[in-house]
Amino acid sequence: MIIENKDDLFNEYLSEHTDHKLKAQSNSRFHEFLRQSVKDRVQNCGSFLAFKLFQNIKNAEEFKRVLQGANFCKHRFCIMCEWRKSRKLQLQTYSTIRHLEEQNHKKFEFLFLTLTVPNCKMSELNCTVKTMSKAFQKLIKREEWIRAVKGYIRAVEFIGDHTAEGQAHPHYHCLLMVEKSYFKSRYYLSQERWRELWSECYGFPKLQVRIEKIKPKKKADGTLVPALICAVCETLKYSVDLTDMEKLTDSDLKELIKQTKGIRQYNRGGLLKNLVEEIENVDEEVWQYLKEEFYKWSNTYYQEYEPMNKKI
Repeated sequence: MIIENKDDLFNEYLSEHTDHKLKAQSNSRFHEFLRQSVKDRVQNCGSFLAFKLFQNIKNAEEFKRVLQGANFCKHRFCIMCEWRKSRKLQLQTYSTIRHLEEQNHKKFEFLFLTLTVPNCKMSELNCTVKTMSKAFQKLIKREEWIRAVKGYIRAVEFIGDHTAEGQAHPHYHCLLMVEKSYFKSRYYLSQERWRELWSECYGFPKLQVRIEKIKPKKKADGTLVPALICAVCETLKYSVDLTDMEKLTDSDLKELIKQTKGIRQYNRGGLLKNLVEEIENVDEEVWQYLKEEFYKWSNTYYQEYEPMNKKI
């Protein structure tokens, strides 16, 4: 039995792929609003996975998987592809931050910023997000932003926890990179000042804004997840939560698909504009290559098989 190394951020877990494939199957209601060719691609998403399997040299019961191939559909509302996309960006962001800290011989601090606007009609979502984008461009050109923020990553989310029928709740989640001295410097911005800046740029009074320093979190088993990992994962996640999507009426869901077409989910700038590729993190002194693994989806689980042609 393979015991997966859950502490390794760069590992690929078959259990996670199974979980997201099952969620993708349960989130099939939006399929009826797709063209048949797109629908077929989405329904077959993740039906094939190929990994390279490594074994820990010092611990024979510890294994690492690295994904080498798969048939992903890349649709915005596919749970599997949303997860794969956000996971890749999370690893790239984490690797970039560590690279910048090594390159500059210093550590940075990180803030989690949420920017909201009033709810809009679902039919006006695309227009509202474009207005938000223009406001954000004004914000990052403000002198106070330029002096305080060294790099950022911004993600858009379309629905809130309690969004009314027929409405959308577009908002931004931002990860801000600042100097270690930021909190005691003259460039420090209070939550009230962040609210004033965002309201001025968007052109609407007293918009809701939340700014907080990132903190580590405890998992259910009591282990502590580092603050940076928490913030990166929280910022770079889904554009619509599965539970929120399930609550939508058919007409709202159809309109959501239409309105979000062409909207860029992630945006970045400053020192985080150019992300480095995530490090595969397979140390040959720690991990020994064992074999290639091939899996196909079988209704509720991934079944290992031996292909006729093993070329990935």
